[in-house]
Formats: sequence, structure tokens, C-alpha cells
Amino acid sequence: MKIYIINAPWKEAFCRTQRWPVINRTEALRYPDWLAYDTAILENAGYEVHFIDYIANKKGHAGLYKDIERDKPDLLIMELTTPSYFNDIQIAQKCKELGVSKVVFVGPHVTVFPEQTLKDGKGFIDIVAIGEHDYTILDIVNTIKENGSLHAVLGIAFIENGIFFKTAQRPLIEDLDSLPFMAWHHLDVKQYHNHTYNYPYIDMIAGRGCPNKCTFCLWPQTMMGQRYRLRSAQKVYDEMVYHYQNLKVKEIFFEDDTLTANRKRLRELCELIINGKIKMTWSCNCRCDLNDYDLLCLMKKAGCRMLLVGPESGNQQILNNVHKNLTIQQIEDFCIKAKKAKLKVHSCWVFGLPGETKETIEQTIKFVMKLNTDTIQASSAMPQVGTVLYDWAVENKFLAADSWEQYAANGEQIPVLHYPNLSQSDLNGAVNLLLKKFYYRPSKIFNLFFSAILNWGLLSQYIRGGLKFTSYLFFKKKKVDFILKK
Repeated sequence: MKIYIINAPWKEAFCRTQRWPVINRTEALRYPDWLAYDTAILENAGYEVHFIDYIANKKGHAGLYKDIERDKPDLLIMELTTPSYFNDIQIAQKCKELGVSKVVFVGPHVTVFPEQTLKDGKGFIDIVAIGEHDYTILDIVNTIKENGSLHAVLGIAFIENGIFFKTAQRPLIEDLDSLPFMAWHHLDVKQYHNHTYNYPYIDMIAGRGCPNKCTFCLWPQTMMGQRYRLRSAQKVYDEMVYHYQNLKVKEIFFEDDTLTANRKRLRELCELIINGKIKMTWSCNCRCDLNDYDLLCLMKKAGCRMLLVGPESGNQQILNNVHKNLTIQQIEDFCIKAKKAKLKVHSCWVFGLPGETKETIEQTIKFVMKLNTDTIQASSAMPQVGTVLYDWAVENKFLAADSWEQYAANGEQIPVLHYPNLSQSDLNGAVNLLLKKFYYRPSKIFNLFFSAILNWGLLSQYIRGGLKFTSYLFFKKKKVDFILKK
């Protein structure tokens, strides 16, 4: 059986695997994590898989169709996202016309709307995998190979004889140590970048799910569940060593929603790294309620370089509205302790969450400038399908998008929420204003340059990110503003 697993083409630099799939202002490009697990599991089962990222390799639609026409795979697996919805369905149609036997879609959107996706696919989409799909994909492939019944496969939906079927829910994977290492050997690590990570870097996970209940967060609510399932410290360490030795990366980023949620396992991992033979640099997602200074120091000793945190807003009521379970004081205390432990902090800010006003926007901007974390990112709130925020926006008629393609402007991030006294243009302007105020300061430019002057892998990404954002302001911003005013 010939199998293609692809990160499907759309707009250049469109990143499907961000929590908010768009082209962001610095054009960061993350790895297709879920598809890498699907690939590894199928290869472990003896299947030959072509795992290709058509956005990263820039071959585009023409390159994909040329490959499909040449190889005529039996099975095509790809992730559909909300902004690229119609593009992805059109790709399925074209690939079927070129000889693909069956098409399987995965991802949060099809998990939430399996029936609509299949019906819009008009027969060009055969199966959608619902939720966590690592072993679902393996079961689908085995079933197709053996001419078995799809009704026996857990966690899928399909249309048979014009009737929609959805099978029983597949339980979440409890033994994450059973998963193989992600199949990064198919991809070129030099094609992926983020303006805050050493280059080249690699993504990893040490666990799945998140115990927190933030109303806007996509992955826990749609794919991974709202409890933190762990890989063992030893298994995580072994994979870190494997990637460092085989891929020659300069940094590992843990994409867990909150790596620090289980501090006992984190300490075990840090001790393994400290006592190991290979010095490794890594960073991770973290929460601002981590007040354990000794643990922060241990992380630093173990090679942790940066903590990526999501304070989201400088207004306490907004934090309460989105169930952030975090206080302004905790945010300030965390930043002080992290700096004392000599850890870099990258903070993420969101404009347009419930309760946002022009006054709270100004309050957040002042708070960000006061904290002055090493780096920041900012975006407008995206009410992702399947989240509490999406349901709230629909119920209150705050959703500005009339169709899925309006979740992005040709792939570029745009606000899709609007309020009686706060327009989409207001929210987009707030994002740009904060980024300009924060980064276009001589002191910040000086600090970033000299903090990374001896590390070209990091400095090159700072420069790249700065140039991409400046290019956005001069060339893309006007197009986005025009779309928002239509």
C-alpha cells in the first residue's frame, strides 16, 4: 500500500500547527507534529510512508499534484484547518481525480464538524479521524488493507450509501511511552523557524492535554483533553538525545501546553539532563503561576533557555472571563523570579477576549511595557471551532466571519471578533501598535542584538523576525486593513 501523509499547500508560510493557524507577522513555521506521529506509527507497523510538507518545501499545489500523478497513492492523509477549509477540500478533489484511492482528513476542525466536512467534500473525502488520531490512522490503514469494515474502527466518521456514520469515541492514549519518536527524518529541519528559537530547532512533546480551562485554547478542548497525560522522564530524555545526535539541532522546544504542570516529572527530567553526557538547550511552554524559584534554577542548570508564557491580558477581569486562573500579581512575580534565575521569558498577548475595550487594550499595552519580557508576540483572539470562546461568540453574535475562509485574509491573521464599541480594525491596530511600541525601541533592539551576538542561530532568527514584521507593516498591513474595511 502506497501512503502519502502531507502538510498540504496553501499560502506560503501558512502554519497549520500553530494554536491559531495563520500566517503570523514574523512568518514562523512550525513542524507538522501530529502528522509526524502518524507517520512514525505506520512505519513501525511496516508501511511505507511518504511524509511531505508542501508548505515548508515550497513546492506548492503544482508540486503536490505532480507527485500524486506520478505515484498515485492508495491513501492520502492530511490535516484540514478552518482558514484553509475550502483549499483543503479542493486538494482532496484534485488528488482523487489524479488517482488517489482514498482521502482521510484529520485535525480539530473535522473533529468538531465531521458531518459538514464530509458532505462539503462531496465524495472526495472518504474518512475523517476524530480527536487524537495516532492509532486511529493505523486502524484505518489496516482495515483498508484487509478489506474490513470501517464500522469497527473507533474515532472516525464517514458516509456510506449516502448515510453519515460516526463510530464510538476512541479513548485517549494513556501510555504515551508507547508512541514512537516523531518521524522528523522525513523533513528538513532547516525549513522551520521561529523568531524566538535557536536555529535550527525541533519540536517535541513530553505529554498531552492540559488541566487548565482557558476558554480560547484549542488543543485541550478538541484533541488532547483537559488533563495532563505524561511520558516518562526517561523516554523524553532519550528522544532529546536522539534528536540532538541525529538532526544536529541547536534547541528543542516542548510544545506541551504546560510542561511545568507536573513538577515532579519535570525535576526528574532536569536531573537526567544534568547527569547526562550531552549538553542540550531547550525551551518550553509554561504558566505564570510557577512560583518555585528553586525549580526555575534547576531548569536553567539543565539547559532551559526560555519560558514561553501566556499572560494574555493586563486586565484582571478579562483573565477571569476566560478562566485563566491567574492574577496580575502572579504574572509580575513570575517574571521577576524567571529573570533572577537567568531564564529568558517570551510572553504572549491577545486582544479581543471577552470584556475587551479600548481602555483595557491601553491597560494591557502599558502592562506589557512595564513587564518588558525579553520577547513578546501579540495577536487578536481567534474563536476556534470547538472552544468555549467560539460558542460564546456565536451565541452573542460577536463572530464577524460568515464563512471559514474569512478566518484569515489570504492566510494572514485578521480579527474575526467584533464588539459594539470595538471593531476588527481596532483589534488589528492594537496588535500592530503593541509590537511596534515594544520592538521598535533602541534599547530593545540593542538588548536583543547583544544578548545573542555570540549565538548566530538565535541572532539570525531575531533579524529574520524583525525583517518579516517590518515587511508586514510596509506591504501586507494595507491589504489586511482594506479587507477589514470592506
